[in-house]
Amino acid sequence: QIASLKGKMSALVLGRIEEFEFTDLDKAKGLELERGGVTVVMRECRKNEEIYDLKVRVKFGEAGKALESHQGWIYDNECYLLDKSGNKIENIGLEATSTGPNEVGLDFKFDLGEAESAKGYKFIYKTPAAIVRIPVEFELKNIDLP
Repeated sequence: QIASLKGKMSALVLGRIEEFEFTDLDKAKGLELERGGVTVVMRECRKNEEIYDLKVRVKFGEAGKALESHQGWIYDNECYLLDKSGNKIENIGLEATSTGPNEVGLDFKFDLGEAESAKGYKFIYKTPAAIVRIPVEFELKNIDLP
C-alpha cells in the first residue's frame, strides 16, 4: 500500500467566453475587435472557387504559452455565419495557417451556395477571453497495490 502520494501541478483553465461579430465581410479586411484581452483580426474573406475562405487571426494578451503545446481547444471554438435572414451557416472546414505562443491564424471554409459575395453575412466567433495557469496541490492516501 502507498500511504501517501503528494504532488504539485498546474492546470490551464479557460476563462469566460467572448463573442466577436464581424459585419460587411466584403469590407472587413484588416478589422480588429478586442474584448477581455483577446483580439480577433479579420484578415480576409474571399470566394475560392465553390467555397468562401474566411481568414482570421486570434491573439491572446496573456496566453501563458497555452497555444504552444495545448492549442487543440482553439479548434473547437464556436464560429458560424449568419445570413441576411439570421440563418446559421456552420463552417465546413478549418485549417490552421500559423501558430505562435500567443496567437493562431485560422482559415474557415463556408459553403454559401450560389452567393456571389459575402455581403450581408455576419461572422460570429466565440473564444475564451483568458487562459489562466492555476497551481494545484494534491495528496492521495492509502492506495492499495495489486
